Amino acid sequence: RGSNDFDGRGMEVESTSALLLPPGGGLRCLRREGALLTLRPRKGVRVSREHLVVLVERPDGQRLVLCSVHLHVPAMVDRARRGFLEYLKPLRVAIEAVTGSKSGELRIPCLLLGDFNIDPEEFRKRTSGDVFWRQFETALPQGGDTAHRSNPCRRGDFALQAGGGQWRGRSLGSPSFDAFERHAARVSKVARRRLRLQQALQRCRHVTAGCKEVVELASRAEAELPSPLEDVDLMVGQQLESAHLALQRAEQSLGRALKACAAPLRRTLMNSDHRPLHFHGNLPPSQDSADEAEES
Repeated sequence: RGSNDFDGRGMEVESTSALLLPPGGGLRCLRREGALLTLRPRKGVRVSREHLVVLVERPDGQRLVLCSVHLHVPAMVDRARRGFLEYLKPLRVAIEAVTGSKSGELRIPCLLLGDFNIDPEEFRKRTSGDVFWRQFETALPQGGDTAHRSNPCRRGDFALQAGGGQWRGRSLGSPSFDAFERHAARVSKVARRRLRLQQALQRCRHVTAGCKEVVELASRAEAELPSPLEDVDLMVGQQLESAHLALQRAEQSLGRALKACAAPLRRTLMNSDHRPLHFHGNLPPSQDSADEAEES
């Protein structure tokens, strides 16, 4: 679920927020809340990213709050003249709503992970003045940089944990991002080829239309002559018709080549500019489990 995002240019970007539960795993979603983080970095431009906060439960009654995070760059927040805590408020409200917390204290294990677009230490500094966010501890994935150097922050992918439990994570894929660089080079190559084919097709169409006009003029001139054309004149007409047919075939070939370039290049987790994160952890026993253990 969720609406599309709007980037720093104000352009709409296809986006979705989802939680994929393994079939047969026994997990069920008890509650979910959306959090729309918005900014106005400059006049007439509004950017937004929607987050989905969910509360899941295991068959033994153990509950966990999850959220996949993708924050705007802090510099964009600053340009919008908004405090970082004010910017995060919709996310806080959604977490409190899902957990049922009225005081802001998190008693249910909570895991927020994804692209924070900020260094972990910088995030802690910007949120240290708020009691709610001070509950969270940073869980850094092992394996080096999590994002390609073209991103605002090379260590901006991590997790925040609160409410109990211990989480450990690692970044998958290569820290050199060679797969991403190969993919990016291929995208650039295909884009250049597509632009050149578009230009060639446009010019070919223009020339084909001009040649057709010349053929029609020559045909009308032949019809208006009182005597039959000489062999040389007939040859010129045939050459013009042959040229027109050749241009039409070239136009069709360029069209097919352009269509072939339109085939989507497959983007995967492993050729992305961000490395996938894999986290696993231990949760404290649920209250029901603790009560049963105490009775026994």
